Amino acid sequence: ARASRPDCYRYFVRKGGVDTLADIGEVDMADSATLAGFARFLRSRYPAANYMLVLWDHGDGWYPGYGPRASAIFIDDSHAHEMGVAGGELAQAMAGVKQALGKRVRILAFDACLMGMVEVATEVLDDCDYMLASEALVPTAGLPYGKFLDRLTGDPTGTPAELLSGVCADYVEAFPGQQVALSGLDMAALARALDVMAVTLRDSLDATEPVLRAIRSDVQTMPGYSFHADLIDFFELVAG
Repeated sequence: ARASRPDCYRYFVRKGGVDTLADIGEVDMADSATLAGFARFLRSRYPAANYMLVLWDHGDGWYPGYGPRASAIFIDDSHAHEMGVAGGELAQAMAGVKQALGKRVRILAFDACLMGMVEVATEVLDDCDYMLASEALVPTAGLPYGKFLDRLTGDPTGTPAELLSGVCADYVEAFPGQQVALSGLDMAALARALDVMAVTLRDSLDATEPVLRAIRSDVQTMPGYSFHADLIDFFELVAG
């Protein structure tokens, strides 16, 4: 919600138009209870076997936040509030969503900058099957929703992995010549990889600080984003 226009509306977007379902007044969009409340509304009004949740706003991953928080997504000007990521508010919000829906979100997508980090992924690891996010800045136009919906309706029985692979390709093609990135993460595979990495670091490596610093200096890193090291590349260097 913006300070200049704090009222919030619920809409149903259909082919050819938009229906206003309710005016719910001034809402703190950065409050974890707001997101959980939306999930309860969704389940009661539009129950489904699978859910995809898109979080669309400013984001700064695991970097210092816009305000006092360490990192954040959702900047609510009217309440001077941000949803903390490192502070646990995002994890609390998604736990509330999971409880409200009675199941994990099939795909959690971030249409927000810098959210494609393993630190962010671990905050929502237990609440979604797949995570879609960019480790870079997201252009103002955001995700290519038209192409995404075409893919979804064109192959409604496709797997999330197949859908996200196409969405990532569409996103890169939508911004030719720009440094953009988008990744789809299988959260179960990520959890297994992190477990293997932890065991490797514990048992198979002389994990002294100088050794890790030397390995870190060789890891593939996204240009202009020093925090964004390639986790797989790091693991391969550690293991090899």
